[in-house]
Amino acid sequence: MESINKLVGRRIRKLRLEHDLTQDELAEQLNLHNSYIGLLERGLRSPSLDTLSKIATFFKIPLASLLVDEGMVKNIEVKSEELFEIIKDKSTQEIEVLIKIGRIIFP
Repeated sequence: MESINKLVGRRIRKLRLEHDLTQDELAEQLNLHNSYIGLLERGLRSPSLDTLSKIATFFKIPLASLLVDEGMVKNIEVKSEELFEIIKDKSTQEIEVLIKIGRIIFP
């Protein structure tokens, strides 16, 4: 299994490249040292929660999305859309029943 540092580093690098930023530019935007960004991207350093929060805020993404595999995030998004389609026309009472059932099945 991939280490969390490697996973986070891969996500940071992907986001940086998607925004056409160099490590120097990202470091400047986050008020961090450019060599630290390189260490993060290679999974050689563990970022603090404050640093993760800065990164997530800068890229306008939920902090949690830095901590999970991108494929997992996309899968969750697809499943969320499927669930929404199922419940969109249901009453509040019906939705509450579905939530209770979900909690029984997935404690």
